[in-house]
Amino acid sequence: MAYQRGSLKKVMKKEGLTWVLRYRVGAREQTPLLVGLVADFPTEDEALLEVDRLGLRVRINCATSGTRR
Repeated sequence: MAYQRGSLKKVMKKEGLTWVLRYRVGAREQTPLLVGLVADFPTEDEALLEVDRLGLRVRINCATSGTRR
């Protein structure tokens, strides 16, 4: 099983500009996970620290996420 890091992207939501962690589920489908507002985490490094604090990389790389074996 391959380990994914995902990628961060800024997306405009109703609440404001938001950090989103995107990762692949299938061949082309990218699934987003909300990290937090850009106002709370102004730099990408701070957003990555929040990703680690929330354990989002563990969630996207768990064995039961529907990946092939």
